[in-house]
Amino acid sequence: MKSHQILKTSENLRCSDKRMNSTLVLHSQRCEVHHGKLVDIFCQDHNEVCCGACVIIYHSSCLHKLYIPKEAKDADVMKEAKDAVIIHMCSERRHLFANLKAQKSNLSSQITKSTNKIINHFKTLESNLLSELEDKVTTIEEDVQLDINDTDKVISTLQHENRLLSKHIAETFKVNS
Repeated sequence: MKSHQILKTSENLRCSDKRMNSTLVLHSQRCEVHHGKLVDIFCQDHNEVCCGACVIIYHSSCLHKLYIPKEAKDADVMKEAKDAVIIHMCSERRHLFANLKAQKSNLSSQITKSTNKIINHFKTLESNLLSELEDKVTTIEEDVQLDINDTDKVISTLQHENRLLSKHIAETFKVNS
């Protein structure tokens, strides 16, 4: 195990999204111990990359070994799945946002229509009440004027009767005196 070289992660693999016309490139590092065998296994127990021969000889008892090409492929499949979910979620969010804007516009329009109906209803009520008030005031004014005219006639009649009575009393006292 002393002859194994521990490589930095960035030296081992370089992954990028296939949708952006890039490829999954595996490191082409060769094993120094086993004369050019491809280093394609990662031992998690020792945090080392190694070739298949090293795995058999030095890492056979290790429990956590990963075959780098498979892990890279699985990681790429997972990334594609995550990207598809993200794209779907973004699409759904855009759709929900568009629906929200449409609902807002619709509700705003309904509120404006309802407000205008209420205002028009109150204007109609105001007009009707003012008309009824005018009719009542006119009727009351006419009744009061009739009462005033009747009262004036009664006063005039009473004054005339009072003058006649006063004249009659005066004549009656002149005759008796």
